[in-house]
Amino acid sequence: MNILKLLLLPFAFIYGFITSFRNFFYNVGIFKSYAFDIPIISIGNLCMGGTGKTPHCEFLIQNLYKQYNLVYLSRGYRRKSRGLQIIKIDDNSQKAGDEPLQIKRKFPHIVVAVSRNRVKGIQEILNNFPQTQIIILDDAFQHRSVRPAINILLSNFFHLYTKDNLFPIGSLRESRRGYKRADLIIVTKTAKIFPMMLKNIVEHEIKPLPYQKLFFTYYKYSNFLPAISNNIYKKNPKTSRILLFTGIADANPLVDHLKLNNYRVEHISFPDHHIYSKNDIIRIIKTFENMIGTNKIILTTEKDLMRIRGNQEIEGILNQYPLYYILINVKFHFDTVAGLGTFVEVEAIDKEGTIGREKLQAQCDEYAAMFNIEAADFCALSYSDMIM
Repeated sequence: MNILKLLLLPFAFIYGFITSFRNFFYNVGIFKSYAFDIPIISIGNLCMGGTGKTPHCEFLIQNLYKQYNLVYLSRGYRRKSRGLQIIKIDDNSQKAGDEPLQIKRKFPHIVVAVSRNRVKGIQEILNNFPQTQIIILDDAFQHRSVRPAINILLSNFFHLYTKDNLFPIGSLRESRRGYKRADLIIVTKTAKIFPMMLKNIVEHEIKPLPYQKLFFTYYKYSNFLPAISNNIYKKNPKTSRILLFTGIADANPLVDHLKLNNYRVEHISFPDHHIYSKNDIIRIIKTFENMIGTNKIILTTEKDLMRIRGNQEIEGILNQYPLYYILINVKFHFDTVAGLGTFVEVEAIDKEGTIGREKLQAQCDEYAAMFNIEAADFCALSYSDMIM
């Protein structure tokens, strides 16, 4: 343990003491938890952020909103409005918060609301929208005042809560023991190809309880979409340069994705939920103009774009440049999928990077032949895509 962590240890102890007593008071009923007549689905994490709550909320909404009258309720982090707010498409992030605004613009037909007090917010929603059948609570794992029907806990594969420490030494909001409240545990941001061996290692590390289900997800990124300008991007992976700017908790998966696709990436990172100023944009533009070459673009995330749109001064500056954004979609890894049949994953791993793609493919072909798997039997879709 380094000196800084040693100095912070007493503060982590005090923080852990306070949060543990808070949870104890909820467990014994001194602090009251409220249940509601309709299903409440809570999505959250034990750490401060970076687990991918918003994309997973979008996954749920995408799969539920056509069958149910759905409401998405968030705190609306860093918004300047107060009380319960019903978000409209033409609102800005100062009223809604970046994530609720993103949800509303992507799913305009559902009710999107923000409220710091979740219990009061739910009560007002049910009064104003009595047809509501399901409420999705974003970032509510520590909001013990609401008793959800399903409690979903997310954990970043590269930063599992089992290896984290309490704030301020680490990023845990509460003790690791809090995982016991989860009904589903989802390990996020895994690789697209995720061997069973790794799944077993993670499951052994997490040790889900008998009533808990463990899932694994990965990100599938969209093509680059024009943000403000109408410039047409010409894909040329060998020469294309990207200036990426983000204000999210964990941009590493996106950076890795771009580099794996042979883009030369320069990344300007801002704090999570950063509110962009004119000086920030000037810094981005200067960096972009100093980049070598002409076949280059500026790229950001959909979440960051929510904090830019509506600011006419900033949009006016960026409108002169090739600004694009990228969508993040969640996909699930499945082993046994009811209704789809039996699947075999054939993998060849080059740990040292010396075997080469041709020999790896030959190994896969050999095992496919061993199990009488023909070319027509291979499927390029993920399990979640086939279910959908």
